[in-house]
Amino acid sequence: TDVILTTATLEGLILDESTELLSAAYVLNGLEVLQSISRDELQEVLISYLTIFEMGSKANLTDIARHQLMKQRMKKTNSQSWLTLVEFEEDALNTFDFLQHNTINPFLPVVYSFHVASQVVRSMARAYGQWQNSECHQMAAALRGLDLTGSGRVPLDKLYSQPASASYLFHESTEYLRQIGALDEGGDAAKPQVRIANYLMGPSNCVVRSSYFSVCCLSECEGLMRELEQKIR
Repeated sequence: TDVILTTATLEGLILDESTELLSAAYVLNGLEVLQSISRDELQEVLISYLTIFEMGSKANLTDIARHQLMKQRMKKTNSQSWLTLVEFEEDALNTFDFLQHNTINPFLPVVYSFHVASQVVRSMARAYGQWQNSECHQMAAALRGLDLTGSGRVPLDKLYSQPASASYLFHESTEYLRQIGALDEGGDAAKPQVRIANYLMGPSNCVVRSSYFSVCCLSECEGLMRELEQKIR
């Protein structure tokens, strides 16, 4: 029961923090939390929420001009990370609308209160970890593409020599890789290799650092162990 209580308390704190970030996202889009907003306005708010959510403690929650300029730059780059962020926001809002369709008057314009927006955000906060892990899968696939022998390792020089057009560029120092146990310097010392699984679990791949948690790549090994344990039972 203590574990359940602790988990519930922590979840409550995380969701409360998400609501606070939503308030900041309203401000960063020149909106008041007391006003009802259109779907287009809510989508801009949700994108702002995800942006500052990912930035964690580094996010500036008061500079409207700076935030809007950052969003415009992200839109112009049209990168895969931007497209997946927008897709996540749209999926969350579409799912919420579908679940509420019986309560919506089709003859009136659809508007959203802050309370409704906070419900959408809370559902996004709960689903964020699993969604973000898809990015980890994409990175893992890119790294395995550099592993020509199927050893689960990538030569260090190959890791550092990716072209600027590559989906992922790796700049972590050898000291960092050594500290997290990702650097394999056994065998031929002149040709160190990077352990893919260890690299993915490193803190440099944690995209969110809030007051209460970080969102990092999920361990594939833990998933396999749980599956194995269930079959043994």
